[in-house]
Formats: sequence, C-alpha cells, structure tokens
Amino acid sequence: MIEPNDYRWIRLTPADAWFFRDGRPANRGEDQGAVESEFPPNPTTVVGAIRAALARANGWNGRGSWADQSEELRTVLGDGFDDLGRLRFLGPFLCKQFSRTDGRPPRDELLWPLPQHVVGHFEGDAFVPKALLEPSEPVCCDADPDGVSLAHCPDSPRTAGAKPPSHPDDIYVTTTGLNDILRGRLPDASECIPAARLYSHESRVGIALDPRSRTVVQGHIYNPRFVRLLPGTTLVEGVAGIPESWDWPGITPLGGESRMAHIERLETPPELPQTTPGPAAILVVLAPARFDTPWWGAGPKDSASRLCGDLSGNVTCVALDRPQPIGGWSFQSGPRPLAPHAAPGTVWWLADSSTASALVQVGGRTAYGYGFAALSAAPN
Repeated sequence: MIEPNDYRWIRLTPADAWFFRDGRPANRGEDQGAVESEFPPNPTTVVGAIRAALARANGWNGRGSWADQSEELRTVLGDGFDDLGRLRFLGPFLCKQFSRTDGRPPRDELLWPLPQHVVGHFEGDAFVPKALLEPSEPVCCDADPDGVSLAHCPDSPRTAGAKPPSHPDDIYVTTTGLNDILRGRLPDASECIPAARLYSHESRVGIALDPRSRTVVQGHIYNPRFVRLLPGTTLVEGVAGIPESWDWPGITPLGGESRMAHIERLETPPELPQTTPGPAAILVVLAPARFDTPWWGAGPKDSASRLCGDLSGNVTCVALDRPQPIGGWSFQSGPRPLAPHAAPGTVWWLADSSTASALVQVGGRTAYGYGFAALSAAPN
C-alpha cells in the first residue's frame, strides 16, 4: 500500500519548452522530418534528472561517477541505471492549478489519463462521459475459442444513426473525477480536461555546426517537437529515501536539449485517488506498467498475481490501448533497449479477489515509479 506521507513531494516547472523524445529512432543521416516529444515524460527520464541534481547539490562535481566520488552518494543515490540506492519515486504526475470562485487561493489538483473503460462523446470542445464499459458474457473469438469476456458498453437508448460512445485520446481527468470513476460513477464533464488546455507542441529546427568553420554540417539537421506547458500546468514527483540533512537543488536540466526545470518543495502531499473500501474488483493503472510476458501483464482467465504478487483472484476482462514503448539512457552503458509497457489508463477487472482496495504498484521497476495503480471495490 502506498502512503503519500512516506514521500517528499516536489514540483517541476519548466523554464522554457521541454523536449522528451519518444521511442522512435532518430539517427544521423536518416529522415528527421518530425522528432516527436512524448508527454508526460516517462518515470525513467525524471528519475535520472532528479538523481543527478541531488548529487550535484550534495557534493558531486559533475565529472565521472558520483558513486566513485562519495560513499554517501553511492549509498543514497545508488550506482548506475539498475541501482537506485535508498531512493523510491512516484510520478511524474501532471498537475493543474484551478482558480476558485470564493476568493481563496487557487487549488492544485493532479490529473490522470482517462481510464480506458470511460466512453462518451465530444460536444464542441468538451468531452462528455456517457458510460463505463463492463465485462461481457463470454464471447467465442480468436482470443479463446472457449469464450472470453470482452469490455462492452452497457445497453442504453441511442438515437437512430448516432455514433456509439467511444474512448477519446488526449483527455485527462482530475482526482475528483477519477474518484467518481473508481466508485463506479461517471465523472462530470468539467472534470475531463483536454490536453490542449494543459500544453502545446512547438516545432523547431536544430542544426550541427562545424566548430572550425562555423558552418552547418551537411546532413545534421533535425526537426524536434517541443512541449510547452500552459500557465498553471506543472509536474509533481514524490521522492523517498533522501536524508533530512541533504540540500535540495533549485534547478536542473530535464529531458533532451538540456532544457531547465525549477524544483520547488511542496509543504503538503498532493491529494491522491481514493479507492472504494472492500475486496478489489477493478484495477486501473495510472503510470506506465512494465511486465515481462505478456506486456499487458495478465488477460482474461489469468491469475491476478501476474500483475502483482500481493493480488488474489483472477482477471476476468481487460480494457487497454496499444503498448507504450519506453527505453532510457545510461551514462555508463548508453541507450537502453525499448520495451513495451501497459499504458496509463489500462483497466483490469478482477473476480474472487480477497485483496483489500488500496493504492499499489504493479509490474516491474516500481522503485522508478512505474505501475502506480488504484485497486477499488465494486460499487454498491
């Protein structure tokens, strides 16, 4: 079970536009028409930046390995990509500042990818939830000739010729709205925030210069798409395992092109989702989740323990999107291989579970913040 007070929480605010390259190849001499930027960044990217920033703030000179320079740094921060020392992370979580109508200071609220079982329609620019998908009766299909339960929309009257509700792309839901979903209720449309209200993309052109002639190197031109956060939008990250006596950095490079991020300590933990008490009936992953085989963790008729060793019962149905490829970079060994991850918003329905509802982590690399998920009971 995750306890927010076990972590120290920080806010990351961009000093300029950020660039977080996605997993597609971007090699010299190849087509660089559009080097896309993923957002929010994956946990590995943010963890690396925070570890390096903490090392610099506490004595590392920025050259070589901090583990070779200081035994204390090695103990706390670890050594290399696979050793995080004493550290554990949660996030990064998207955060939005909302104004109040009663004159009080603005409130911060975390935003989450809309779970895959929420479907609805767009009315103008607003997404209006219409239904929550449910597991169907077993259906004979190529996934299992004996029948498998599929996520389907419960019967509801529709106007002739009207399109059925569908799951949207690039929609986030507030913590308030997510709490409603975890209780089996539809969130209000005002709790569903389009990505266009949070950040925008900017296309830029990058070149390489010959240091002797100060002219452009032939073939060394690329077209990255940066992410610019709109006012009031930030990232929030939880960090556990930092000694009380350590200094905290105020600014650090984050992502590609060494774009800077301001670091601010939060006085109180952010409000995380609240699950419905009782035996777990649904699991919604809210951060990328890494599983070995299969990449979606567990499918219908599989044991729920394949998602997390502490889970009991069986998986009856899954609602998921295409895999999210995530790699990484190690200054010791270079690029890390891409691996498919279950994308945030993936939903598993559980049966015969005796596991109590809670905030948990599933899959692997949980110390990095992967697999943060909400287990919730069936609504009454």
